[in-house]
Amino acid sequence: NMLLYIYEKGVRNNVHVLGVAGSTVCPAIIYFSKYIDNLTYDSASYAQGRINCNMILPFSMSFIQLSNRNSLLQKLPCECVICKDLVDIKDITDIYYYQILTAHNLKITIEYNKVLDKAKYDKDVFKNICMNDKIGLVLEYIDYGIINGRLKANEKYKGYLKTLDKDKSKSLFAF
Repeated sequence: NMLLYIYEKGVRNNVHVLGVAGSTVCPAIIYFSKYIDNLTYDSASYAQGRINCNMILPFSMSFIQLSNRNSLLQKLPCECVICKDLVDIKDITDIYYYQILTAHNLKITIEYNKVLDKAKYDKDVFKNICMNDKIGLVLEYIDYGIINGRLKANEKYKGYLKTLDKDKSKSLFAF
């Protein structure tokens, strides 16, 4: 909604969105960069490796929790440049373990965003890469808003926009 608002105000380049996260919001911003040049965002989602011992699985962008390093898992389930040469995760000191998870998550997030950026002009490919059941409606909302304006898009998709009530199960995204 915020991006549609600034688009309506004539802004077509150099926009940065602060502190966003989520498997719907981040791809929506990348998709919206079709309409606003140099649209960027920052997110700390990748830092979940340090905070919660979560690891992003490559290209699913879903987290798995690795808090119990004494499990049967001996190697991180990834072959990215960060993880591929690790021998046994039980031999890594705690601080280094968290740094590895964070670096891995950042690397996977960057690669995922690069792929989405290349796919943003093909909505079907973009949706398939996202593997998110809400993203199709989000892309429709964005495109409809670009053509018909923010207020008409809000009216058409009002049942899906985040509201202040307690039922957020149908919510698409927060902006």
